[in-house]
Amino acid sequence: MIEIKNSLYNSKERKKQNKFNRYIQLKGKIRLKLKKFFPLSENEKIIYEHKYYEKEISKPLDGRYLEYNKRIHLLSVIPKSELNNFYLNYMNLVKKNPSKNSFSRRIVDDRVKNAILSFRNSYGGWTVLNEITLQSTDLSNIVDYITMYMFNLSDDYVGISFIITLNSNFNIELNKAIIGNVQNEINYIKMYVGNKKRISYSQPSKEIIRKNKIETILLEVKMRVYEFLRQYINLPILNGYAPICLEEYITNYKKGDNDYFLRSYDFYSFSFDREYKEFPIIINTKEEQLFKNIDMYFECGYEKKINRSARILIEYNNEEKDNFFEYPDFIPIYMNIIYFYFNIEYNEILAKKRDILNLILKNKNEDIYSKYIEINKEISYYEGILSSISIKYYNDLYVNKDIKSTFNYQKSRYKYLYNKNKKIDQEFNNYIATKSSKDSLHLSKVSIWIAIISLIVTMLFSILSYVDSQKEENIPIVIFSAKKLDKTC
Repeated sequence: MIEIKNSLYNSKERKKQNKFNRYIQLKGKIRLKLKKFFPLSENEKIIYEHKYYEKEISKPLDGRYLEYNKRIHLLSVIPKSELNNFYLNYMNLVKKNPSKNSFSRRIVDDRVKNAILSFRNSYGGWTVLNEITLQSTDLSNIVDYITMYMFNLSDDYVGISFIITLNSNFNIELNKAIIGNVQNEINYIKMYVGNKKRISYSQPSKEIIRKNKIETILLEVKMRVYEFLRQYINLPILNGYAPICLEEYITNYKKGDNDYFLRSYDFYSFSFDREYKEFPIIINTKEEQLFKNIDMYFECGYEKKINRSARILIEYNNEEKDNFFEYPDFIPIYMNIIYFYFNIEYNEILAKKRDILNLILKNKNEDIYSKYIEINKEISYYEGILSSISIKYYNDLYVNKDIKSTFNYQKSRYKYLYNKNKKIDQEFNNYIATKSSKDSLHLSKVSIWIAIISLIVTMLFSILSYVDSQKEENIPIVIFSAKKLDKTC
């Protein structure tokens, strides 16, 4: 379907594991052929003769569906101080990747420039940028086009949304994979029992394999798009993370349905605990265009660095699945997503900072001080983004009590992390102050000894100078002896 080329998935650890799996599989084939001559040990029987546990493939109930809704919302941030450069790079991006859809093209003129640069002084608002068709062989027949939006995020940063619309054929193949069959997978594990090496194995269920396959395909699309955009726009370096995204799914399951198929994709409780009711959507049918309000389930999921994607599950029964949104209504949700994932990153950075401080307290090498300074620079980046995010300027968009509640929780989470950072800095300052006092005391002792030695040296020089002066004047020098004087004449 798509070749998985990104370095996040093809990590050194995964390559090493795959190499080990192939080695054990080859060894197993050889041992099974020779077992008549060289009987298998008990451990080898477990490893090489095990039977794959076949599970029944879970599929939607008759007449039900869970499908990918052809769009990925890729989110990023840009410092307001770099908006001039962003505009020039954006112009280059649009010129070299014009949209094939003439109806959605926007004329790039001074109005667009003024709209972008106005964010330097704005506290709210959004603007739609151009639609582009990517000129990339890696993305042809995968992505049809990308629509871009810019919105005010905080005092020093703007948010930007790249809404990726997948190619219809690619989306069909993706939806087939959601319910399709998958091959068994097995990972061999090297372990030690006492001093003896043993090989064990783990075998995930087909539901987990299928879910991981979908996530891997989507990750590859996100990474290809992100790296393509970075050729034009100075987006943040990911540093081992996947891009922050929002994914769309559609279903005709009803509220309260808790089918095993939904749970296999981590929709564990389809009870709309985070339900956004009456969210506006536009649905195209064969006869007309419908403006409807639908119910939508939203969640931010975090399992690992290679899966930083929030998801929405849209509920409607219409068989025609050609739909789109007025995307500015998503801006408050975008802000919640950015807040959520950047808070997680901020917390991970603080954990690294705590480790560095612990090493400093253990009097490790001096290099650690420079690392402490460097990590404070990273923290300043996150605080610049998170310190002043506000949704109060977007109350004219879709903002309900659940969005406000989620936002307020993320805001309180940031305040907790901010205070945690200050506490670590206070410990560092206390250590530096204590160390300075100890150093000062040590210097004082050294100074006293230096003064005493200097005094002794000065006295010696004075005595020697006096002796030399007496010799020059031929003054006899009487040397007294402790012996008794001879009394005889």
